[in-house]
Amino acid sequence: MQKRSDTRPLVQSIFHHCSFQNFILLCFATHHPLLLFLAFFGLSQM
Repeated sequence: MQKRSDTRPLVQSIFHHCSFQNFILLCFATHHPLLLFLAFFGLSQM
């Protein structure tokens, strides 16, 4: 129970920090997995 309460604020902060970005990434991942892979590959090259 204590671990749960410890990880909860961390997860909340991550979601609050880039929830919109994650939503867009999820949309791309579900509809265009290849495009998402190419985007990650391009970012890693930079």
